[in-house]
Amino acid sequence: RREVPRWEPSERISGSYAFFCTRPPSSASNMAVKPAAAGKWQSALAGQPASTGIVRVAIVGAGPIGLDAAACVLAAHPSLSVVLFERGESAAAAVREWGHVTLFSPNSLNVSGAMAFILARTGRAVPDMTACPTGREYVSQTLQPVAKGLAELYGSRFLLRTRVEVMSIGRGGLRKTEAVAAVGDARRSTAPFTLLVRQELDAGVEHARAKAKDEYVSGFAAVIDASGTYARENANGLGAGGMPALGEKELETSYKEDDLPFFRTLPDALGKDRSAFARKRVCIIGAGYSAATLALSLDQLRAEGEGPSHVLWLTRASTALPYARLANDPLPSRDSLCARANALCANISKESDDTQRNDERQVKRVCGACPLFVHVPDTTVLEVEDVEEDVKFDCGTRHEGRALELTYSSGWKPGELVVAHVDTMVALVGYRPASELSRELQVHLCYASEGPMKLAASLLAASAGGGDCMSQAAPGVGTLLTPEPNFFVLGSKSYGRNPSFLLRVGFAQAALVAGLLAKTAVAQSAP
Repeated sequence: RREVPRWEPSERISGSYAFFCTRPPSSASNMAVKPAAAGKWQSALAGQPASTGIVRVAIVGAGPIGLDAAACVLAAHPSLSVVLFERGESAAAAVREWGHVTLFSPNSLNVSGAMAFILARTGRAVPDMTACPTGREYVSQTLQPVAKGLAELYGSRFLLRTRVEVMSIGRGGLRKTEAVAAVGDARRSTAPFTLLVRQELDAGVEHARAKAKDEYVSGFAAVIDASGTYARENANGLGAGGMPALGEKELETSYKEDDLPFFRTLPDALGKDRSAFARKRVCIIGAGYSAATLALSLDQLRAEGEGPSHVLWLTRASTALPYARLANDPLPSRDSLCARANALCANISKESDDTQRNDERQVKRVCGACPLFVHVPDTTVLEVEDVEEDVKFDCGTRHEGRALELTYSSGWKPGELVVAHVDTMVALVGYRPASELSRELQVHLCYASEGPMKLAASLLAASAGGGDCMSQAAPGVGTLLTPEPNFFVLGSKSYGRNPSFLLRVGFAQAALVAGLLAKTAVAQSAP
């Protein structure tokens, strides 16, 4: 009978525990056992670090809000220092992913006062405040210069660690269920934060087990989570009620870059992703501004002679046109985007609807090869699947080869299911916050938006009267507090699933939190 190794704790060594694998005495295997070095685990299990006069703040995410938060915190008090963690190759890596997109907000809303100060103080140009930059311009003119300026201006008080992903955050060895302030246990207010991080190794570095190395980093008096929500892994489901459609999880799990294109963030249809759209059957799912941006890019591709053979645009709203325009929109670029996207659908929605209502079959098969731009409102995606097609469609067209098969229903065509075959699918249906980061902390999340509860309640109350997101007021400092002392969620992640976040709101959040941390620094430096 094979003997199974068991894990047993060794003696406590320098404040940490080492573990070895041991076998029963009868085992023929001889294993040399020696105490493990404690350094790798020491920071996770140690108590309050010795005071150095410096109050360390960890910021997760070097996007616009993370960089602005760093600038605000460092300016708030000379004893505050910042370690900024970014999982991308450089600061603003997520913005670079949509670098081809033109913002419809001018730089007066994209560049904070703290950013402008860093640029001016380090001799760098402040961008034109009236211009609406592309993502690439925003990075090159503002975000990257701010990151460099922070390092120059604050020296050792600022450290940007790139290619480092924060996996989890803990609090002084306390479990989530321990030290609850509501019952009078205040240990969390003085215990340091510990971060479990994964450092991506350089291509030339050999490592026995992986291309990345995990480590604990401790001694932080505060943590700011500005990691955002824009990522493939945070995308909402395509199915009814936000659930995944049938087959969606399997398709996502098996998805590889060389598979049939299935995008969950905004692709660059006129640039690096052009081949996924040129002369292809395309399905767009969603009615946010990203979907409008993609639709107009595909129209531009058509004007250049390489447009998709067919675009099927599915939206949840029951209106014939995907966008409701605002009277006197304060952002003219946004109004233009909506008007142009609506124009693509204006002449075909009714025609498409009448044609399909007159078809009495319960299941209609659409090849997606007809030269039409079709918007279908009030849809629910039921199933997605990667298939080998060899089928004749209702229009008489035959296709052979691989395709993505999409089954959906529409409230405009009760009782009918449509099965469409496409070459490229783009799901732009919004994002939700990843909660794994703070799972071991005491953070109260909203049951509806999954954002921090106090801010979520404030946003819910403010939205009762409707209106445009541009009318939002800056949050009060009380809305940024969580049950976990000195843990803050800022930026788009603080709004959870609420899509109305504005950069200027995030900048106001950062300034408020910096003021709170300045008070902490003053209290710790007092004799």
